[in-house]
Amino acid sequence: MKDLLAFRRKYEPKIIALTKQADKFSREFIETNDHNALNKYRYYVNEIIKLKNYIVEQESKEDSE
Repeated sequence: MKDLLAFRRKYEPKIIALTKQADKFSREFIETNDHNALNKYRYYVNEIIKLKNYIVEQESKEDSE
């Protein structure tokens, strides 16, 4: 039986690391109102979104094969 989540597991540590960075800058923005921190937060959130979209696209390709 094929492990359906195997492809996702490869990217799990990266998503966790990106999420921790986003959380860090979110906290920093709330505490300091530093808009640089907000920009960094947005950057990490966008990276997470791009990575998740990539994973879904790749899984869709595998399903269609």
